[in-house]
Amino acid sequence: MILRRLSRFRDPFTLEAATSAVAYGEITDSDFVAGLAELVPKSRVTTQDHRGSRQYALLDTTRAYALEKLSESGERKWVAPRHADNIARICSSR
Repeated sequence: MILRRLSRFRDPFTLEAATSAVAYGEITDSDFVAGLAELVPKSRVTTQDHRGSRQYALLDTTRAYALEKLSESGERKWVAPRHADNIARICSSR
């Protein structure tokens, strides 16, 4: 479920941005952080340092697969607006 929800991020993202977009419903903030920590060593999510902060990203093939699974789950209609709101909030704070 975490990987499916992360598939909405096209570009690298911070832990804070992903938490606010992904951790809701049955996924708590701590569940999300633990789940993300499990995805990194499995190479489902990559990490990189950018200007002194850690960013995360999905490889294009992983993202495409996760987007497909997101659509199949029926959850896309809930995740897409939440992701868009999160991006708007981040952009307005800059």
